[in-house]
Amino acid sequence: MLSLMTNYRECSKRTDLDATIEFLTNTSKLVECFTSNQRVRSRTDKMLGTIAEVLQWWKDWSEEEGCNSKTNYITRECHEDLMSMLLGFARICINKINYSPLGSICPSRISSDIVENFFCCQRSLNGCTTNPTYLQFSKSVNTLIITQNSLSKKGNAATKVTVGGATPYKMYSKKSFRGIRV
Repeated sequence: MLSLMTNYRECSKRTDLDATIEFLTNTSKLVECFTSNQRVRSRTDKMLGTIAEVLQWWKDWSEEEGCNSKTNYITRECHEDLMSMLLGFARICINKINYSPLGSICPSRISSDIVENFFCCQRSLNGCTTNPTYLQFSKSVNTLIITQNSLSKKGNAATKVTVGGATPYKMYSKKSFRGIRV
């Protein structure tokens, strides 16, 4: 899309497409980073630098004068999710490198489907409440750990496990509850 838009601007001599091309340039950098099989091995990795650069662009863009969800094409929630994703990925990489200097992270294998499925199960076990008590939450966590598989077959990562997607942790047991109890 970036290439198409750049060529269109050159052919049509339009100057009002600069902001759109800047947006597509930064989103293309993110897509390239998160689909890459190149591993992040150090704190000075080029990919972490690219993510920091795009993160700064998103911050600057949201702080521009007159910038709000009504005048821009993304909502506040989408913007917060993007910021959270970029900060979270950078932090995961830094923590992994700090704790295991010889380790690495492959960005294309990171998936949040397991976490989303866990909270979806939490909501269903608690009667779709958005504000469960500590007791409700802890009982449903124990139920999920003992009885449920954390991978949804309906998620977008379920079919990708065999071709390099994220492998889920097994949070269930084939033993009876009595065999697990301490």
